[in-house]
Amino acid sequence: MKIKPSDITVEFVQKTGGTMTGSLSIQVPTVSNLSLTREDNLASLFELFQYNTGTSSANFRGNKARGTIASPSGVITNDQISGFLGRAYHSGGAFSGNIAFAGFAALQDITSTAQGTYFTLELTPIGSTSRSRIAKIDWTDGFTFANGVVIDVNRHFQLRSYVRTSLPSATPEGQMIYVSNATGGATQAFSNGVNWISVITGAAV
Repeated sequence: MKIKPSDITVEFVQKTGGTMTGSLSIQVPTVSNLSLTREDNLASLFELFQYNTGTSSANFRGNKARGTIASPSGVITNDQISGFLGRAYHSGGAFSGNIAFAGFAALQDITSTAQGTYFTLELTPIGSTSRSRIAKIDWTDGFTFANGVVIDVNRHFQLRSYVRTSLPSATPEGQMIYVSNATGGATQAFSNGVNWISVITGAAV
């Protein structure tokens, strides 16, 4: 294991025999990382083991504050709180940027009485090098896929809404949307691979 830079500080280590009984705190300078590198054909693992008689689990916890260690300040709306990033080595001979992210962020300015959060999943589309949000889950909008609500917090399924002049491709067949100005009135519609068919009239919207 190699930890860089060399001027890190380690605090609060307590041991009883060969067992650490206190907390381990490692503080690194600004814009520094702790790296663990492994070279073999086995998958790399970061493992936590928890033994107890209760229901608590082995957890990873990220702690976020604005400001500095000496003078922290409150997290605000959309600040990332903790998460996991992914990079991949590419044919150009280097690692990619952060092309995948899963994590938690603030849904509001965080106070002592209001601490709303959401989960976000960001992935990179085929043929692109930039990730974007594909899904978000929170207590306000429920499950949001890309730019449309999929399932709200009341477990209601909500189709994405369109008008006739901006319909998406009807391929592949079997898709469902809502058309607000369809011929014969606003309606749900399904794709048959060629057209969007109104569930009211049975004809193209």
